[in-house]
Amino acid sequence: MNEIHKYINEINQHTENISREKILGDILGPTFGKFLGSFVNVLLYMNRPKEILELGLGSGYVTSIIAEYADIFSASITTVDISKEKIDRAKLALSKYSEYIDYQHIDMKDYIRNSKKTFDLIIQDSDPFSYKETLIDIAKLQIKGGVLLVHDATVVDQIYCPSDLKKVINEFNLYLKQSHLYTTSLIDLEDGLWFCVRN
Repeated sequence: MNEIHKYINEINQHTENISREKILGDILGPTFGKFLGSFVNVLLYMNRPKEILELGLGSGYVTSIIAEYADIFSASITTVDISKEKIDRAKLALSKYSEYIDYQHIDMKDYIRNSKKTFDLIIQDSDPFSYKETLIDIAKLQIKGGVLLVHDATVVDQIYCPSDLKKVINEFNLYLKQSHLYTTSLIDLEDGLWFCVRN
């Protein structure tokens, strides 16, 4: 995993302009954009996770990336969202991958508190206001070496980010960096992504 952390540092050195240009004027598109999507795709093929948990469907963009991967490598995806509308939309759009995706229409906090499964990869893109309070429960779902991706790490730098969101993201970022649960690297693309490896 040290090689991936080094790679992330190299990405950050060359992407500041891409990030700013991508965000301005693209606010209504998927917040998990094509650059972060490309990173997730590369990570899947490098790390080859078999059990994947997606917390929050969002636009379904990341779900489609991991579904294509699951189709090739017979991985299992559990995707959790409180919105039945989002789940129904994803089921329809990704119907050809249905054998790989278990949709859970439940509050993310309830799911992670009660789940008995462990996951090689967890993608957290749900409610940033709950990121800090759920980190310990998420960590319990992973063994050493498991990967956690947390979206919205640098959304605080964007002009459209409201002050209450800035506050909770800044608190979470500090909490995560100081946590003994994960070794972390920041991917400073689009709204930012924490790449975390379970200690």
